[in-house]
Amino acid sequence: MSRKQGERGKAGNVVGSELLVFISVKKWIDSLEKQAVAKGKLFTEQSRNIRLGRLMEYTKDGEINPDFLLEEAKHNIDDTGTRLNEYFKMKLKNGIDWNSATTNIGFLRGFYTHNDIMFPKRIKLPKAQVSAVKKTDTKTEIYGYDEENDQTIFKNGLLQQFFDNLSFRDQVLGLCSLSSGLDFADILKLKIGFIKDAKGNISTAKRFFIHDNRLKDGVEYKTYFSVEATEYIRRYAQQERSNADDNELLFVKDESEKQKAIFGKDNGQIPTHALSETFRNAANKMGLIKNGESNPFRPKRFRGLFRTACGLANIDSGYIMAMMGHASDTSAKYLEKSNGLFLKEYIKVEPWITVYGVDKSQVQAVNEEVEDLKRGLQTTTEILTEKITSTDTELVNTKAELAETKAKLASMEKAVVMLKTLIVPPYEKELVSMKGALEVRKKELREGTTNYPKDTTEAVKQLEIEIPQIEHALKILKELNPDPNLSPKPLQQ
Repeated sequence: MSRKQGERGKAGNVVGSELLVFISVKKWIDSLEKQAVAKGKLFTEQSRNIRLGRLMEYTKDGEINPDFLLEEAKHNIDDTGTRLNEYFKMKLKNGIDWNSATTNIGFLRGFYTHNDIMFPKRIKLPKAQVSAVKKTDTKTEIYGYDEENDQTIFKNGLLQQFFDNLSFRDQVLGLCSLSSGLDFADILKLKIGFIKDAKGNISTAKRFFIHDNRLKDGVEYKTYFSVEATEYIRRYAQQERSNADDNELLFVKDESEKQKAIFGKDNGQIPTHALSETFRNAANKMGLIKNGESNPFRPKRFRGLFRTACGLANIDSGYIMAMMGHASDTSAKYLEKSNGLFLKEYIKVEPWITVYGVDKSQVQAVNEEVEDLKRGLQTTTEILTEKITSTDTELVNTKAELAETKAKLASMEKAVVMLKTLIVPPYEKELVSMKGALEVRKKELREGTTNYPKDTTEAVKQLEIEIPQIEHALKILKELNPDPNLSPKPLQQ
């Protein structure tokens, strides 16, 4: 049986690296590296080892000379086609899924093509199918469509339910990936210094901005963590990493994880495969995984959800590629644009990637602005009323000003109706949910049924602060009484 890619031979080299003694193999690897650089990517050691491992497997642990494979292809390409198809069938027999097997065939085909062997159209090799993962994802829809009201629906309640089955740290990680489009590997490499300001304190920035290169391929990107994710990061750092140095990792294992085999032997960094298992367990508790299906909330999907959200927000595709680290000439041009322009585009998508609701400070700001407008309008009306009693010339001018003010008032009343329509119903619903959550958390503390008493206690305190704030904000909005005939059709349920 062939050894697994990544295993080491007697000499200590990664299996497959011994094939680099062949000029044809080295030419293949060098060509792939040059191709990656030309696209602005890195040809990582992992990418190299995967391909060498597959070729080692294809040559039956080196029993078949790679140069023989090329000579075979030159004399009879049909024999090469047969050999590749037999390898594909062997992979399926060994339990590899169809699409992974076709990817392996693509690697091996590259060995031939980078050595000037072309495949005619008559050589039929397996092609990728619609993956089982995508089929599973459609059953757990996050962004849906209401045909009756012609509206796109963000099912953030489902995400809330999933996050509630995670530890506080993993909730933060999920919000970070969803709101930025970053791979979890890029988030897990962040250091404490990332969230510090110039004075060495935890930054009070509204959104954390990140400009870096992807670990996977080295492609440059610029993106943000949402207001919501930024606040969660700050809270996590204050609660769990307050004594950590700037060069230490931001996200680390807890004590219980250090004892588990899936989290590896080191004492700090969280491996992505362990995070995948944690997310799968959470989805399993929700009853979303049946008959061994893939996890609809696997870490990789959050990056895809960010891409979908950007499309729904009509963000320029150049900004999307630049934020997600897609290598292209377009992406490179957009990366030269100012951070302010990136923020302007990012704000468009933020409502589609905010899981727990609009930042409460935004509601308070709206309330204050409405009160200021009301006071300003009252003052303006009093001044205009006094002017009406003046001379005829002044009367004509004043009437014109009054008409303009009334038009502004009508526009303001429409804005108030829109505010009430958009904010009041979802916040009333959120208020009920928060009160229910508060009772549940209190009950858990009383009965000692929570696995995370510290997080639960903090959640109770936060809810007891936020619930009165929302109630006050709703009261102010409900007291505004514009003309009922101005009410527009609700935009969302």
